[in-house]
Amino acid sequence: MKQDFVHLHVHSTHSYLDGYGTPRQLLERAKELGFEAMALTDHGVLDGLIQFYFVAKELGIKPVLGVEGYLCQNMRERDRKNDPTHHITILARNSDGFANLCRIMTLAWKEGFYYKPRFDFNALAAHSNGLSVLSGCPNSVCYSEGGEKALAWFLDHFGPNFFFEVMPVPNPPWYAKKSCEIWQLAKKMGIPIVLTGDVH
Repeated sequence: MKQDFVHLHVHSTHSYLDGYGTPRQLLERAKELGFEAMALTDHGVLDGLIQFYFVAKELGIKPVLGVEGYLCQNMRERDRKNDPTHHITILARNSDGFANLCRIMTLAWKEGFYYKPRFDFNALAAHSNGLSVLSGCPNSVCYSEGGEKALAWFLDHFGPNFFFEVMPVPNPPWYAKKSCEIWQLAKKMGIPIVLTGDVH
């Protein structure tokens, strides 16, 4: 049966100690369920994307290449208290986007690594061509104290390629209430909304 829904936030075994299925297992299950497209957005790594791409092509599923990255204010800062990291979902729309995704994650590992491969707003803005950004999970900067400012920044830099991400997760307990508040703000700002499953 054809599925109109597309999973845009999916973790594989390449999200180490966090994802359960291999890219092939995830895609084979997607094929069984009738999905025509699916994204792979592992935590801070792109190393599952090549296998994901070729298996998806083999199975007739459109691959959407992405990452759940770690965003901070200054990727050269080495104090997590002063500059915490936040999750952000980034998807490549085309080959330029994939090249920029690779550039951002190369910077994250080579220059921004501090406990995790991090990148900052400047790196994201400098390599934004061909990318779509989803606001992220409950660990997103959009759910932090400066959430409204962050939404405005993303809207300014990504325009129609920025989406507010909502996921039906039971935890943390505050998420549902805060999500509704940000949802209303996103609607007011004209930001399109997408539902994701945060598959692990």
